[in-house]
Amino acid sequence: LTPLLPPRNALQMPAPAAAAAPAAVPPSGVPPEWAAGRKQYGLEQGQLGVRTSEFHGLSPFASFVHPSPALKLQQLWDDGNELVSMLDDKVWQVLAELPAPEALAVIDDAGQALLNPHAQIRNINAYFMSVVRKVVPGMLPGLPQGQQALPGRGGYASSSYDRHEASDEYSGGRGGGVRGGFR
Repeated sequence: LTPLLPPRNALQMPAPAAAAAPAAVPPSGVPPEWAAGRKQYGLEQGQLGVRTSEFHGLSPFASFVHPSPALKLQQLWDDGNELVSMLDDKVWQVLAELPAPEALAVIDDAGQALLNPHAQIRNINAYFMSVVRKVVPGMLPGLPQGQQALPGRGGYASSSYDRHEASDEYSGGRGGGVRGGFR
């Protein structure tokens, strides 16, 4: 018997490279250029206790929201606050772009204001965006971090945030998101 070894002077072929994992396809309704380089947190949301089958049905951007703010929205819903069901996709996109601490601050403020009869908020999406601008001065949704300066303001924005001041800023229609929320 002769061993099935290649001759000593034969060229050694490298082992075939493993196929690269395909890039995650963004949910329908999320622009691929926006999703590129952003993390989808579906697994982490589920591990934290978010009911992802319901949460991801609210917006195509929901899977990009950090798990802690996602859980906060679910807890508000479970406590009777319908904030999560009133958000439109532009707000969801901004929420997906916010770091967790800032997102939690905005959600807390908007959730409390929605329940406050004296706040007289008629457009929760506009209110939400006003709070984002106060919590994260200079943030413009959908732009990379290096391009976030507000035009015409020379990069200067208020660094102080007062949720009571924010509550009087907008007064459009009441909502615009997907009704239904968590079940």
